[in-house]
Amino acid sequence: MVRRKDKKAAKTQASTTEFPREESRFTVVIVGGGASGIAAACAIGKIAKMNFVDVRVVILERGRRIGASILRSGNGRCNFSHEGITPEAYNRPVFVEQVFEALDTAFTLSPLAESLGQLPGGSSEDAVLQWFQSLGLVWTESAQNEGALYPFSNKATSVLEVLAAELDRCGVERYCGIEVFNIAKISDRYSLDLGDALAEGELAQSPQAFHADMVVYAVGGALRADVQPTGVLGALDWIPSVPVLGPLQTDTALLKDLDGMRAKVRLRCTERGFSEEGELLFRPYGVSGIVVFDASRFVEPGDTIVVDLAPDYSLDQLEEFLFERSRVLMRRNGYPHTYRELLRGFFLPELAESLVASGLAELPSATDGLDSEVSGAGITLLSTSIKAFSLKVTDRGSVDQSQLSRGGISVEDVVPTTMEAYVNPGFYVTGEVIDVDGPCGGYNLHWAWATGLLAGISLMQEHSFRSRISRDYSDL
Repeated sequence: MVRRKDKKAAKTQASTTEFPREESRFTVVIVGGGASGIAAACAIGKIAKMNFVDVRVVILERGRRIGASILRSGNGRCNFSHEGITPEAYNRPVFVEQVFEALDTAFTLSPLAESLGQLPGGSSEDAVLQWFQSLGLVWTESAQNEGALYPFSNKATSVLEVLAAELDRCGVERYCGIEVFNIAKISDRYSLDLGDALAEGELAQSPQAFHADMVVYAVGGALRADVQPTGVLGALDWIPSVPVLGPLQTDTALLKDLDGMRAKVRLRCTERGFSEEGELLFRPYGVSGIVVFDASRFVEPGDTIVVDLAPDYSLDQLEEFLFERSRVLMRRNGYPHTYRELLRGFFLPELAESLVASGLAELPSATDGLDSEVSGAGITLLSTSIKAFSLKVTDRGSVDQSQLSRGGISVEDVVPTTMEAYVNPGFYVTGEVIDVDGPCGGYNLHWAWATGLLAGISLMQEHSFRSRISRDYSDL
């Protein structure tokens, strides 16, 4: 259990693996100490405290630290949400819309709404942002990425600090280094097999049983690829997971000298109807960058992505621009010039060489590549190459390279108004473990907060209902 005398360690990590002890109190276990799990724990603990209800809330985290994924997000700055989020940005828009609408209603009617307006720092009609305001977080909108919200300090630690303070206020217990091997329903309670995730050998294979009245399953996507669902999880429909919001591996013949080079582009994939502007980063294995991350949600291996390296020009404008440059060079130099001279000051030499190799490969007068003499036909072909630099996608980036995974528990198995599993009353699922994902820019963290809050509010409503039924029967 987290103890106040060790305040610094208490906030986020456990130095040694400690297992929770069984108690007779009504117990809720949160499996996973990421964004959605923390949000659920905060909601449950806060509502229980405000309603003077005795509920034990326990977070079990597999890693060494609570909230580690929050600290990693946004390169340590934590793009925790996005202004004006719409369900259409997600891969399951109908389900997401139902969840967001249910949260807005549930939050307004819950005790959580009573703590609003106590602190300055921004206002919003969005339940997630209202909740963060009540925790004391001050945020600002990114100047580079319109709508993306970051803590005012520009540090992810500020987000985790307000969350840890709320967990402390609500008496939420946190245990790190705990592996949950299996969850089974026994009578009206849940039995969890726990192991030491940081141990090796026999100790790691010796699970301990722990029991809970309700469970919030918020493990994120990291465990889906290497765990065969059993018990309660085996009753759910699992969509195979694939990494998204990551780089794309492509054919590399034209990329060998471009590693680390960045460019503002428009990236298109006609097969998937994707088109978006943003920064692209060339890598030895393919392409990366925010626009590629967003494209990875749609593009499949075998598709062709088309990179427009001059998105501010139409094809006609670009071609006329290059012809005019050629005329200027001819007047200035008084002799024929090369593609190297034509593109000097426009593109870096390495990229210019790849563009010429891509667009002029079949032109007989361009056998010397970048050092070939410019021709009218060559300018026309080069313009097309700049506007449509094509790469064949061979694979997705790895799980380690990607921000999250698509797949997990099917939305068909989750009640969108509560986040409770249809087949397992008292068992809630939140965040990335559900087959829902959105683009870069705070959408996925917003989804995590939203589902965690909705699960926490709904769970406490169900607990209140069960308590009233129990009292009614005891009076008979």
